[in-house]
Amino acid sequence: MATFGDVRRRIILLFVLGIGLPASLLGFLAMRGVRNDRALLEQGRQEDLRQIASKAGVIHDSGLVSVARTLDSVLAVVESEGASLEESLNALASEQSLIEAVFRLSSDGTVEDLLAPDLVYHAFGGLPPGGYSPPVGAESIRLDVARRLEGPDGDSRGALVAYQQLASGQSDPRIRAEAVVGIARIRREEGDFDAAAEGYRRLGSEFGHVPTAGGIPFSLAALLALGGTQILAGDTVGGVATLVDLYGRVVRTERGLSRAQFGFMATNLREPLDKVLSAAVGGELAALADSVRVLVSEEELARDRTERLLAFQASAGVELVSRGIPGPDSADGGYRRASLDLGGYSFYLLLGEARLQGPDEETDRWGILLDPDTLISRIVTTLQAEAGSEGIEWSLRGPRGEVLATSPEGPPSPGSGGADNAAVSAGLSGGVPPLTIDLFQPEEGLVRTLLTSRRGVFFYGFLLLAGILVFGLTLTVVTVSHQLALARLQSDFVSTVSHEFKSPLTAVRQIAETLQSGRAQSEEKRQKYYDILLEQSERLSVLIDRVLDFARMDSGQHTFSVHPMDIGEFLEGMVSQAQERFGHEGFEVRSEIQPGLPTVPLNADALRQAVDNLIDNAVKYSGDSREVVVRGFLEDGHVGIAVQDFGIGLDPKEQKRVFERFYRGGDALTRSVKGTGLGLTLVQQIVEGHGARLSLESQPGQGSTFSIRLPLEEVKE
Repeated sequence: MATFGDVRRRIILLFVLGIGLPASLLGFLAMRGVRNDRALLEQGRQEDLRQIASKAGVIHDSGLVSVARTLDSVLAVVESEGASLEESLNALASEQSLIEAVFRLSSDGTVEDLLAPDLVYHAFGGLPPGGYSPPVGAESIRLDVARRLEGPDGDSRGALVAYQQLASGQSDPRIRAEAVVGIARIRREEGDFDAAAEGYRRLGSEFGHVPTAGGIPFSLAALLALGGTQILAGDTVGGVATLVDLYGRVVRTERGLSRAQFGFMATNLREPLDKVLSAAVGGELAALADSVRVLVSEEELARDRTERLLAFQASAGVELVSRGIPGPDSADGGYRRASLDLGGYSFYLLLGEARLQGPDEETDRWGILLDPDTLISRIVTTLQAEAGSEGIEWSLRGPRGEVLATSPEGPPSPGSGGADNAAVSAGLSGGVPPLTIDLFQPEEGLVRTLLTSRRGVFFYGFLLLAGILVFGLTLTVVTVSHQLALARLQSDFVSTVSHEFKSPLTAVRQIAETLQSGRAQSEEKRQKYYDILLEQSERLSVLIDRVLDFARMDSGQHTFSVHPMDIGEFLEGMVSQAQERFGHEGFEVRSEIQPGLPTVPLNADALRQAVDNLIDNAVKYSGDSREVVVRGFLEDGHVGIAVQDFGIGLDPKEQKRVFERFYRGGDALTRSVKGTGLGLTLVQQIVEGHGARLSLESQPGQGSTFSIRLPLEEVKE
């Protein structure tokens, strides 16, 4: 015979074979179609990425062509109108951020006329051709005499007179400038700082354009000396301000110095400034210290860029000649692109055809040195505009694979910007600059793919069908399990009822056999047997009535006719009958009834059966306790009936189930008590039939209280 578990497994197996497997096959086919569509979608996206990379290259090319044509226009104006070549090209380099420098490449491979707005010094500059030529003549002899008199063992007053005579004369400007320097120097040594400062100011205003023996203009040398003099005089803020202004002029505007002269000025400015400002806290000196820090940073950048350009000027021509100078490319507006690595620097340039003739009537070529930072910035801007609007991640790599820039979100892992997981990698036209654009296909994920897939409808249908199947399977299993559990309970009920019927029937049969055989000879014994027969027959009648009442109530055929009844009198009668029934077993059934309870319309027989069942349950589950209390009370517009025992009580998880039909507690003590599992179910149906409420309060080991609350209003029949 198949068990309940076997029946459940068979139902689930049939459900899986008949519905689950076909649905799974449909889902597999739908997923396969989705994957095919996803592959096609990825191919389309990859083509979109190629177009973005191509567009970035086109925009880059157009920018280079535009710069080359602008240079052609400037050279044409210089040739036709005779404009200043240096001024025109410097203006062009200043206006075009893409241009780092403009240069001329002679036929012998020498880079000439390197014009760049950021070139802060030259490899050789500040001296006349052939070097510095000291003045000659009588005035120069008198200047030497004055310098010797100024020595430590000399005549400083005589030197001062000699300097003053030279400074007021009409000799060479360099002699007069050196004389003014001598006067200011002597005044400062004497402690007359005001006179010394005045001398340095005169030197800057009258002889600023005159070079010193080291080639530095007196305008710069005078300010350097003036700042030091002001600091010695006690005007620290004024002296530092003078030196800071001079530092800014050297770094930002002065463009005629050589590398050595620039280094001399920068060193002799930073040393006194660092000494004075190192301990500056607050006030004007702190503000000047901030300015110095900015200038130091600018100086480092200016030196780096200048050294870069000087390295290009020194070696680029030789490198281009060794490669074989390429001819112009008409596609680039007549300019050939080239990349060079010289002295640790990378250079990107456009080299055009001859535009102006050189000094020896030889054809020279003009070129543009492209600013690498601006180049990269323009490419990044293009990628941000084109790829960013599509939510595409990208990276820009240098010639050695180093990452120069990425999208704000960064490239997807793994790779950190490398080409190992890039969907599209593309270089720039002509390899100038030699950069690589990596575009990464965004991770769409399965959900987004399904939302955009043409066959996604199959998958949605499958999901819906799967949901229905899971719901159906769950509902089937729950229903079958419930029915099997109910069948098991009914089977247990039949077994229990059969046992309940068997006990009184056995007793009746044994007594009947005893009476029939005449073994009960005395009238007392016969009377006792008659009482037992009556008791057992009543027990059978109660069992039969309980089963029939449950069947009628369960089918909805049972109705209650109600009549007004005195609840107090009714309960006193119930307690008296219960005490007679259970008193001989040692139980005390007592009442606690509130006086003056109102009359309530109800069905006496049904309510008697309900209260009797509650008292019977209280006696059965009293355990070692032998006390049952029946209460009657008035509460919140209801008449209450409560039956309380002090026995084994109920576990909280079982309290909600005790009213289910056929249910009996799960512990051994509860199951040892005889019963059908219908008593409390009948009580609940009777109470609900009267429009009343049934409640339970219980604690394990402390007993239980079942309460019926009857409404005072009339119950309709």
